[in-house]
Amino acid sequence: TGIYELDSGDKRIIAKNENGFYIKAEGGQSKMLYVKEEYCLYYKEGYRQINFSKNAAGKIDGFVYKNRRYKSSAKKVTDEVPEEKNTIQLEVAAMESFVGTYEFEPFTLFVTLEEKTLLVQPEGSNKLPLAATASNAFLIEEIGAEISFDTLSNKDIEATLLLEGDEFKGLRLKE
Repeated sequence: TGIYELDSGDKRIIAKNENGFYIKAEGGQSKMLYVKEEYCLYYKEGYRQINFSKNAAGKIDGFVYKNRRYKSSAKKVTDEVPEEKNTIQLEVAAMESFVGTYEFEPFTLFVTLEEKTLLVQPEGSNKLPLAATASNAFLIEEIGAEISFDTLSNKDIEATLLLEGDEFKGLRLKE
C-alpha cells in the first residue's frame, strides 16, 4: 500500500480495506483490485494488471501498469495512505437548505434534491450525487471533489468547492 507517482506525474493510491485492495487517483473513485499472484494485482474489468517491483533491500518501490495496448510505470512516493472519509446520512430537511443555484467565477452549479439524494450539476453537464461527510460537507466522488456550504452573517449561503487542488467560492443566488 502507498502512494505512487506515474510517468505522467499523476498519482495513484493503492490501499487495503476490509474488502481487499483498491486503487484510486487522488480525490477520485476507488476501483477494486484482486490478487493474481504474489506482487501482482489486477482489475476485474478488462485485461489490466499491476506488477510490483522491489529494490535491493526487498521493499516494494514501484509498479508497472499494463493493459493490452499500454504500459506505464510508477515509483512509490510514500507508504502513507490518506484516510478514507466516512460518509453519513443526513435528514432530508437538512439537505433541503442547500438546494439552489450557486454562482462561481466562471461557472454555475445547480444543487437539487431528488429521492432523498442531494445532487450537484455543473452548467451543461450531468448531475452528480453528493455523499455527506458532515452536516454541511460533501464528497463528489465521481470527480474527486469536495463541496461545503456555510451560512453567512447576512443569511446567504456560500459554497466552497475543492477540485484538483483548487478552491472556488460561490454564493447561492436569491430566488
